Amino acid sequence: MRKKLAIIHLRLRRMGLVLLAIAIVSTIGAVLMQRNDLLGVEGQELGAYDGGLNFWTKKAERSKDITLVLIDEKTFSAIDSHFKEKFGTWPYQRLIWAYLLRYFADSGVRAVAFDFLMTEKTADDDMMISALKEMEGQGIPFFTTFDVDVERTELPKIQPVNRSLHNEISRQIEAQIASAEHRNPISADAPFPDEDDQKTKAPDPNVGSTLLLSTAQALSFPIEAHGFSLPHFIDDEVLDEEGKHVVKTRPLFPNPPISSLLPHAQFGLATTELDIKGNDDGKMRRTAFGYCDTQNCYATLSVVMAASLLKAEKVVLTKKEIQIGSRHMAIDDDGTAGIHYGGRFQDRFKNHSMIYLLDDALRRESLRGKGPLPKPKYLQDLQGKIVFVALGKGDNRPTPFEKEPPAVIKHASELENLLHGRMITDAPYVVSVVLAIVLALLSVLVILVAESAFLEIGWPILVFFGFYLIPGYFLSKYQIHVLSVMPSLAGSFASVLASAYKGFFAEKQREELKSLFSSYMEKELVDQMVEGKTLPSLSGEIKQITVLYSDLVDFSKKIDQAGLDVWTRMKILNRYLDTMSKILVKEGACLDKYVGHEIYAFFGTPIVHQDHAIRACRAALLMKQADEELRAEFEAQGWPQFQSRIAVHTDEVLVGNMGSEQLIDYTAIGDGIEGAILIRNAVTKYKGSILISEKTYQAAQPLINAHEVGKELFPGQKEKTAVYALVSIKTE
Repeated sequence: MRKKLAIIHLRLRRMGLVLLAIAIVSTIGAVLMQRNDLLGVEGQELGAYDGGLNFWTKKAERSKDITLVLIDEKTFSAIDSHFKEKFGTWPYQRLIWAYLLRYFADSGVRAVAFDFLMTEKTADDDMMISALKEMEGQGIPFFTTFDVDVERTELPKIQPVNRSLHNEISRQIEAQIASAEHRNPISADAPFPDEDDQKTKAPDPNVGSTLLLSTAQALSFPIEAHGFSLPHFIDDEVLDEEGKHVVKTRPLFPNPPISSLLPHAQFGLATTELDIKGNDDGKMRRTAFGYCDTQNCYATLSVVMAASLLKAEKVVLTKKEIQIGSRHMAIDDDGTAGIHYGGRFQDRFKNHSMIYLLDDALRRESLRGKGPLPKPKYLQDLQGKIVFVALGKGDNRPTPFEKEPPAVIKHASELENLLHGRMITDAPYVVSVVLAIVLALLSVLVILVAESAFLEIGWPILVFFGFYLIPGYFLSKYQIHVLSVMPSLAGSFASVLASAYKGFFAEKQREELKSLFSSYMEKELVDQMVEGKTLPSLSGEIKQITVLYSDLVDFSKKIDQAGLDVWTRMKILNRYLDTMSKILVKEGACLDKYVGHEIYAFFGTPIVHQDHAIRACRAALLMKQADEELRAEFEAQGWPQFQSRIAVHTDEVLVGNMGSEQLIDYTAIGDGIEGAILIRNAVTKYKGSILISEKTYQAAQPLINAHEVGKELFPGQKEKTAVYALVSIKTE
């Protein structure tokens, strides 16, 4: 393991600049693709956003504050079957809302919101308004929506206020509308009188301006943006006379609700904002908090509700947060944020089919005045709750979790975020870029370090299709959106480039060098040598090394005496050479050659080991131990038993690749080799099994046990030097 780590370390040092260059180039390429939306990167990012949320989000925690009442298929069918004469078909008579509003008031709800438009006056508006006034008396706020459209009258500029905190403004609007209706009843249907009616009935010119002023005051909301501008209502695409799309910018203005509703409701934009970035494919992922026309600014339904429930005078947006009274929440720099849905809407919010509540409301109304009324059947699900009434069929918009949930889920989830949770915000772009560089570096490491074809093929695929899990975790757990596709592209590009570099530029040279030395040395040592660029000079170099020479005493004589055939002789020889060679290679030796039963090995070249003398001594002792085990094995086979002679000598020699184009050999020449042979010949003389020279003894002395047995004149020396018998390694 330590050798493997050393190889990786050396490889990284050798290719560090190349590795970094590949990572940077890959990241730049991924950033350019993301910035320019090449090959549908933005669509892939939206898919990764949804996939990460769905993978990590468990069952949603049920909201403690919001209940949904849905006008669903069951409601439509039941009303058409049993109450069509009373309430008509959709859109129903306002009488139906009068019944429901009284039911909500009796149930003690905290607030009521209708997520549909009321722009057409009906004969029974007064019944609904009467129910709204009863709710006002109980302090239950009522909210509803308005939309914008082309060819609507521009509203005058006013000073907006949060009317939930200034009831006098609502009463002022009520008085203005009553006065306008008294002066010109014809105009009471809407603040924008029909031109034909004006011509035939000559309406009071002051009535229109009064209703416009009241409408502006009712719909606008005090929302401020600092550091950026709120988006404006504009229409950038229209149809020409031939039905073709023509780019033409037209301003949009509020489509006003019925005038009688203005004093008694607080209004928020109904837009699902499918035109902002992040909702490009039609899913409701993100939201803005307010819009402006040429004169006033308006808040979305959930923002108006949050400000009223939190008793905030105004809503303030900065590049970092939204402030609603004492509530501060992070948003993105452009004034938008992602909606944290938390899961499927059925799990997140208690919801009822409206027909059940309507049945109970009608039952209670039939008993009104006949004694004490029974408690509302759905009191537990309504009391103290914010109730949204909305279409459950016919007004559906997809979210990251569902294909066709009711569109009101956008308002309900956003309100839940604003009151108690947090919105989803984008991490700074630099975080995604840094993550891309890190993933690219990791990919290069995996490809260049790992010796696995499976990883080279599988890693880019794993990175590209699996990386969304990590950003998805932060998205679901912490509501922070880190880009998924751009970093995964960087990792995939880096993997491909690293594989190309490895295959076309580096691998061929490395494999040639490895094949040259792998027959001499242990594979890990060859890898370490190649990756560390510690390659021997092919022209030869003078180095101090330790030479180990070993053979078997009287090998041929004993074989002949035993009368063994040539095949048995080969088995014995191969078994001996294999056993001893494994020991030598494991201790870091470079095998020089076999000559019959003789073994020549070097320590300290071509890999430079400062402790080459110690390594050689350790190998010699292990070989003697193996020698004893082999004798027992040979005896069991009926073969002769042999005694190894081992000599170890440390000296300077000339080492390098020597030979021809047909046969090349990494070997050593010089007096040092002759010295090892001299010591080998002295083994029998001194009756020892392992002899070492004085130079080896001096190099290894701190860690070995040895004793002097005599003196010999070594080649190239004028005086005899000591020869030692090796006994053991001290540390062992």
